Amino acid sequence: MEQKPYMTPEQQEQAETFRRIAEKRNKDLTDAKDLFVKFHPETRFKIVSEDKLLYKILTGAETVNYERSEPYFKSTVNKFNEFLKNYNPEYLNIRTKTDFENLDKSQQDFFKENFPGEFKAVDFN
Repeated sequence: MEQKPYMTPEQQEQAETFRRIAEKRNKDLTDAKDLFVKFHPETRFKIVSEDKLLYKILTGAETVNYERSEPYFKSTVNKFNEFLKNYNPEYLNIRTKTDFENLDKSQQDFFKENFPGEFKAVDFN
């Protein structure tokens, strides 16, 4: 008696696609966690205050059930990706007035609005 394969080729392809998507999501979340811990505590508090689910995801406190929470999870990841579009790793190295003034106006505004702890630490004297 010939044994049939567990999955059809179409099912195998679909499973592989889902695996790649899950790997990408896991990498995105790992990158977000690594970034989040670098922020000043006041900046982290701002994120906690504005979106508790995002905070939980970034710190690993929330296990995301992709199937159950797909729409909300997508909106959270999209929100973080929007943040990352404007994020510049140099924001964490701004220490002086000159560093701040080297940013263009939109970057200065984004830095002031989204990095309150780092902004307060800038020496403007």
